[in-house]
Amino acid sequence: MSAIPPKVQGFDLPDTWRRKRIKYVATYNDEALSDDTDDFKEIEYIEISGVTLVGGVENVSSLQFHKAPSRARRVVRGGDTLVSTVRTYLKAIATVREAPDNLIASTGFCVIRPGEEIDAAFLGWVMKSEPIVGEIVARSVGVSYPATNASEVVKLEVPLPDLDTQRRIADYLDDKTARIDALIEKKRALLDRLAEKRQALITRAVTRGLNPDAPLKDSGIDWLGKVPSHWEVRPLYSVLKRITYGFTNPMPSTSDGPFMLTANDIGDGEILFKTARRTDLEAFHEDLSDKSRPLPGDLLVTKDGTLGRVAVFDGPLTCINQSVALLRLNQTRLKAKFIENCFLSNKYLEEMILNAGGTTIKHIYITRLKKMAVSFPSQAEQQEIVDECTKVRQHFSDLEGRINLSIEKLTEYRAALVTSAVTGKIKALLAEDTPKPAKKEAPAAFKRSVLAAYIADTLCDHPTFGRVKFQKLLHLCEAHLEIQEIAGNYRRDAAGPFDTQMMRSVHSQIEKQGWIAPVKGEKGWTYTRGDKVNGYRDHFDRYFGSCKEALEDLLALIAPMKTQQAEIVSTAFAAWNDLLLEGKTPINDDIVDLILNDWTESKKAISADRWHSALVWMRENGLTPRGLGEHTKRKSLCA
Repeated sequence: MSAIPPKVQGFDLPDTWRRKRIKYVATYNDEALSDDTDDFKEIEYIEISGVTLVGGVENVSSLQFHKAPSRARRVVRGGDTLVSTVRTYLKAIATVREAPDNLIASTGFCVIRPGEEIDAAFLGWVMKSEPIVGEIVARSVGVSYPATNASEVVKLEVPLPDLDTQRRIADYLDDKTARIDALIEKKRALLDRLAEKRQALITRAVTRGLNPDAPLKDSGIDWLGKVPSHWEVRPLYSVLKRITYGFTNPMPSTSDGPFMLTANDIGDGEILFKTARRTDLEAFHEDLSDKSRPLPGDLLVTKDGTLGRVAVFDGPLTCINQSVALLRLNQTRLKAKFIENCFLSNKYLEEMILNAGGTTIKHIYITRLKKMAVSFPSQAEQQEIVDECTKVRQHFSDLEGRINLSIEKLTEYRAALVTSAVTGKIKALLAEDTPKPAKKEAPAAFKRSVLAAYIADTLCDHPTFGRVKFQKLLHLCEAHLEIQEIAGNYRRDAAGPFDTQMMRSVHSQIEKQGWIAPVKGEKGWTYTRGDKVNGYRDHFDRYFGSCKEALEDLLALIAPMKTQQAEIVSTAFAAWNDLLLEGKTPINDDIVDLILNDWTESKKAISADRWHSALVWMRENGLTPRGLGEHTKRKSLCA
């Protein structure tokens, strides 16, 4: 068999595995609908936009053949894998486990059908692995619409272990990725709830003010309801100097002239100059009227596309096109930032969209927008509300940033896991493990070292896995999963609950057995697999096989974290558990107070908000203590 091409060197495989080109283990584009297909045949159609690398086939359209696009031709059967050959940057790849008889895919897909040598599910995971996905994208030609040929896709080589191993790997990835995807979905649901909470707080501030005891009056506007009795209610045009929209004729594009903003360049409270195109300076001055050139302090509102996004302009030389409305306020009555927050609130946004015109495509008409009512207090009170809304938006932006980073890390871990599994890097999947009966009860320290070896073997390739994170995981295994063999004696250390003597014992045992080699470097401890790394596996199945699933869930939660994030979670868990052991029913404030005032001084360097966010995350993910085990000991008692 020919050597693997240089571009596919990402597949570093076990010696016993083979490699073969896809075309030798599978067929492709086997069936297609003919032009004389019955016009009224009902088909289930898969378009490239309906497929994602993680979610698989997410959208299927039901329609009659004569109403389907001309590209609706590829017949799909159960077990086929779809690989997009156009717009390959979208990474639209999915395995169809079961398919109705009328399932049809776009001709933009290469439909790969496995032969007898390769398992359908395994082939699907291989096609989703980083080396294959990267190679398909790299071999695509074109800038705005990159594409490759199906014949090029099937020239790629894939790893080929025996069928039993293929099935084990596929089953493993089905289970593991489902768990990771569920975690990601929970985080996305949390983002939705945070967005709703932010909207509610802003809406309350701009419609009721900051004083909850302020007397109210009926605004006379149904959608606005009651407002503080000292606030004014006026039509928007009465506090405007100008309301208009931008240029309609095409403008020339350059690389360094004034910015040209469209609705796509306006975010919620921000202007996305990085994505905006630029125009010629001479054309900017000669061809554009003042209505297309915003001044600092003008309010820009998207009137086409995604409706109602708003931002106060305060940027360099810029023009706007017809998809953006410009509102120039009478600054002696209204602050632009106050109205920006009004338009970001639920009530104002819903009213704008409700009054939008158009049938299939909605537009905000400025003739309607300027008649919309606004309610506002004095300028001094407006500034107080703006300051509060700024704090609210920044707080939620920070929370969302951390959650999005966590989602990003989980996604990266998922991709790395797929590649590791299909290339034979997860040793436990290479052969059926048959647990051997225990001849005699092993010491607790040995059992602990077996668990530690499993954790290190699983995570040693992660760049953030070091001694501190190792200890945090052992602590959570004992405190959360109730693995009593760990038998830790934890103190309130700067790095969270820590047992130095236990870690020395773990290091000594796993190195002595040849399972894992701890290495101390300038930047701390790292771990590499030893020559006898497989030696702990039978012991692991015998001692911890019943809790393997729960352990994998815990590792999937903590693996993407940085060291300090793991430290925060472990510390919060221990502090919370300590309070439960004292017979208390603590709220988050009680837990944070213990951490900041009765742990170590270094904990105060981490803001209270981060501790609160960690506790919210822990509740969301079921990482909650039950008041079991022993107290963590204060440092003064642990000489």
